Amino acid sequence: MTRAIRNLCETVGKFAGHVTVRHTKADYAIAVSDDGPGVLSELQTRVLELFFKVDHARVDGKAGFGLAL
Repeated sequence: MTRAIRNLCETVGKFAGHVTVRHTKADYAIAVSDDGPGVLSELQTRVLELFFKVDHARVDGKAGFGLAL
């Protein structure tokens, strides 16, 4: 869980904008704000597919895993 949250925060810091993580002993809350261009409406259902990438310029074998942040 720690690794997943760290990876999310690092990715948000690079590409999205702002992340807030709040936690108690019972639960976590993660909020991400993003003022980027967004995803084209015709691709919004596909972004949840494993390994799908919207930006085809990143498909060079060196990009991430397409985790649909």
